[in-house]
Amino acid sequence: MISAKFLKTLLLISGVLVFILVVTVIRRFSIHTTAPFASVIDKTDKITVRVSTNTLDLSRDGGGWDVSQSTFGSFKTDAEKMKTLLNGLKNLQIDDVISEHGTPASDFEMNPESATVIMAYGKDHAVLAGGVFGKQADDFNHIYFRYPDKPAIYLAHGLIRGELGEPELNSWRDRTLLTFGEDQVVMLVIHGPGFKTALARSSDTWSVNGKIVDPAPVWGILGLLAHLNADGFVDPVAHPEWTADKLTYATVTLQLKDGTVHTLHIGRPDPASKHTLVTVDKDPTVFGITENAVKGILRKPNDFKPKQ
Repeated sequence: MISAKFLKTLLLISGVLVFILVVTVIRRFSIHTTAPFASVIDKTDKITVRVSTNTLDLSRDGGGWDVSQSTFGSFKTDAEKMKTLLNGLKNLQIDDVISEHGTPASDFEMNPESATVIMAYGKDHAVLAGGVFGKQADDFNHIYFRYPDKPAIYLAHGLIRGELGEPELNSWRDRTLLTFGEDQVVMLVIHGPGFKTALARSSDTWSVNGKIVDPAPVWGILGLLAHLNADGFVDPVAHPEWTADKLTYATVTLQLKDGTVHTLHIGRPDPASKHTLVTVDKDPTVFGITENAVKGILRKPNDFKPKQ
């Protein structure tokens, strides 16, 4: 017959085992329902994006973000790309564990050469959150994820791999050349090779060199300028000869209602690449834009017809 003492001991051991099991389940459940970045994004001052040995830094600057890499930067980030990353991290939710020991990592592209490591930092470079991201799962709704200090690999949802970006500087840079409201422009002066076109606005009337013209082509140029984006950036180390002071082929000057003036400095078009180098105002950054964009902007006075 089983003694009462043995039963008590057995019940005690069973209770301890149940307690351990419950704690383990709770801990695992809490990990599965954790959103690692959700509560820290608004307090984050810096985010690093790393793949293998390549690292890129995204730093909060007032209401926006700057991007830098190694000795290059800092530059203003593409606002939409940055917004996509922040929203994706905020929405990230950890689901089921796939591999307790994180093997085989390469099957999930979680190996060091392939994984994207995202770290969020706050004041004094304190780590707020981090994650290692692998490939997109077959259902395209999930991505493989692990915590930086844990081997287990999980399924997660809320973002896709492409939203994390790559540690490549120019892919994060803002490509917007001019920021202005088209209806705020009161003067547009185009100095091209051998010609000058001076467009002035009075109310809803536009005139070219003093003669009232059909406004539609003018608004077309302003729309083109307002949505003009760079196709690329010139590396000043690789091409020290391509500097802002050499871009004297043409200029386009805008004056706004508040007196603000912006000038687009345009270099000679390159027939081989069908691109042209430009700078904006006094910014030394040299951008590339398409030859077709330049053709659409450099309009001569006789391109504007008298208003009927």
